[in-house]
Amino acid sequence: VLFSYHIAIPYLKDLAAPLKSKPLLDLCDLLDEEKFADLSLGWNEEGIAGKAVIHKPFKESLFPAYEKGDSLELFISTREIKKGSATRFCHHFVFLAGEVQGIQAQEVTRFRSEDSHPLCSASDLTIQCHAEKESYELRFQISENALHGFDPEQFPKLYFAYRVNRSKAKPQHFPFSSDRFDMLANPSLWASITLQR
Repeated sequence: VLFSYHIAIPYLKDLAAPLKSKPLLDLCDLLDEEKFADLSLGWNEEGIAGKAVIHKPFKESLFPAYEKGDSLELFISTREIKKGSATRFCHHFVFLAGEVQGIQAQEVTRFRSEDSHPLCSASDLTIQCHAEKESYELRFQISENALHGFDPEQFPKLYFAYRVNRSKAKPQHFPFSSDRFDMLANPSLWASITLQR
């Protein structure tokens, strides 16, 4: 069974300031998954900031096979989605817990040819990882330049999904599992996010 989720994320005066908002809704029980991560988001006109707290030790990151290592995937659409396939307003970002060959954050969106546009510059994505013995924290920022069509004044609603991957273990998803549906190919199933002011 699939559900429709509507959540709100707070306005931030400074994207670089410590994020204090509550974690997003936890759906692990519904998805029959182990809960091991908490994700928080905030926004302002300069883009989106977030924090992922992973309650497992960091093992390794991989690229381009990022889904087989410790990584965070974010799926964001800057427009209302009325069809099942990815449009030019859809984005797929990957943040790695550890740098691999100079890469730690990258857009990896795969577009259909008629909806393609250049992927964002790596300089439009920032990531910091703070690791402890039994957990680690990823703090990230996505610049407005990385979000094609980002216009909070005219379109104060985004569509969003995530997958937190871990080395040699099953991932955690929101709002549905990629075991059943390809996440980028089904943006109409992503959760709706209201940009609060």
